[in-house]
Amino acid sequence: MNSFDSIGQKFSDSETSRAALLSSSADNMKEVKENPKFKQRKSRFYLIIGFLVLAILLASTFTFIFTFVIKKNPSQNTTNMTTSKNTATSISMATSTTMTTPDTESLPQDKTEQQKSLTTCRCSFLLGCPIVFSRSSWNARPYRSRRNLTTSPVRHIVVLEPKPSNLITNQQDCIREIKGFQDYHMGEPRNWDDIAYNFMLCNDNDDQQQIYIGRGWTYAGAHCKGYNERSLGIGVIGNYTSIKSLNVFKSLIQCGIMKNDILRNFTLVRHNLSKDIYEYYLQYFRNDTKLQYTNQASNQTVFCE
Repeated sequence: MNSFDSIGQKFSDSETSRAALLSSSADNMKEVKENPKFKQRKSRFYLIIGFLVLAILLASTFTFIFTFVIKKNPSQNTTNMTTSKNTATSISMATSTTMTTPDTESLPQDKTEQQKSLTTCRCSFLLGCPIVFSRSSWNARPYRSRRNLTTSPVRHIVVLEPKPSNLITNQQDCIREIKGFQDYHMGEPRNWDDIAYNFMLCNDNDDQQQIYIGRGWTYAGAHCKGYNERSLGIGVIGNYTSIKSLNVFKSLIQCGIMKNDILRNFTLVRHNLSKDIYEYYLQYFRNDTKLQYTNQASNQTVFCE
């Protein structure tokens, strides 16, 4: 019996060992199957950690820039903001003032105010147009009355050459001459209501050419018999052959076309006392595709007194 019991015991132990071995193998196989999932989770974990580290680095960089760069020059930033604000305000004020309201100009100023006008741009500005100095900039007298143009936009542009009484070398000379023309036109024996021209171009010197408003875009002038109520009169004071003068004249015409105050295909009109400037402008702009007028390609002359 003892021998059989011993054999049975050994057999039982052998079966137990085999079962344990099988269980261990099964656990190992299960661990092998679960290992890829563990690696995948581990990779995701590292990826999340990487994103967090990157976010921390970016936040630190922005904090450094804000602290040591932006806040380092607060006065400069304040100055830039102030300059931008003033510029925006100036543009807003400038674009809100059109060149069609000369009748709202103030009364003539004294000599002190006239001197201030040389350093302060009392002018009107419209996007796409040149700067035009207001009537107050040349100390204009109040006009007596005004009549609206009968045609708008006008078809005729009268170009004239008012002869200055003295040599023009600066803006003070221009103001003196323009004021003198107004006094001459409104005085005896003419007794006109205002200066004759709608606009005046004055050659301050070789580098500048200014535009001064006379009667403006919408009021009849006294520059050309038979055409006063259906044309704009532009007086060019000084050297009308300079490139500055020609370019400013062109920019004023293009502004009028853009504002629908001048027809695109207008007619250039010659005053009988300003033949030279008329012929020069007619020839100079003959091949200019950006400034078209009806008598540009022909020899037809339209004139008045």
